Amino acid sequence: MKPDLLVLPECEEPSKLSAKGVHFHDAHWVGKNKHKGLGVLAFNGWRLEAIKECEPTIPYVVPMRVSKGDMSFVLFAVWSQKPSSHSNYGVRMWKALTSYSVLLSEEKIIIAGDFNSSSKWDRKGRKSNHSNIVKALYEHGIKSAYHEHFAEEQGQESQATLFFTYNEEKPFHIDYCFASEWFCERLSTMSVGNPTEWLEDSDHMPLIMQFEGA
Repeated sequence: MKPDLLVLPECEEPSKLSAKGVHFHDAHWVGKNKHKGLGVLAFNGWRLEAIKECEPTIPYVVPMRVSKGDMSFVLFAVWSQKPSSHSNYGVRMWKALTSYSVLLSEEKIIIAGDFNSSSKWDRKGRKSNHSNIVKALYEHGIKSAYHEHFAEEQGQESQATLFFTYNEEKPFHIDYCFASEWFCERLSTMSVGNPTEWLEDSDHMPLIMQFEGA
């Protein structure tokens, strides 16, 4: 698809991708298993720089600076996993909102990846519910590109991003791209991959966005 930037949860480390013929300009990857980590690949001259304030207790919510020429923005790559001591996938994302609160005040921000959460699964009295995460981001002027573009409510999505166990009868919407107002104003196209085209390769469908003037 000739992208500028890819956020890839559950991907192999960059050296293995290179060996398979994936040619990228820059890459950042974290993980304990070289076959399954969180990767960001940059193309077309874009550069990635890890932000030193990275919080080690949130290993798969990774802040970095993306730049090309005089354009620069903060990217959070997300692969949300539940701690072994907790049943909620939102715990680490909720913690990231506190740990990286200073970065959330920047003008140009994208937060993208597999959140493994939905407002459908909110539980009464739980701080790290998906709806609370969405609300906290909204207070920083950061909104879901999908929901803004299609004018749909959280938890009421018409398009699925996950077909659990590769089954089209088990659709869920758990992957998101949240963007600051600067990006939302420049969002020109937004689509979700069609399972007839993508399901052979992954149970997750890609979110595909283009920002004009970015």
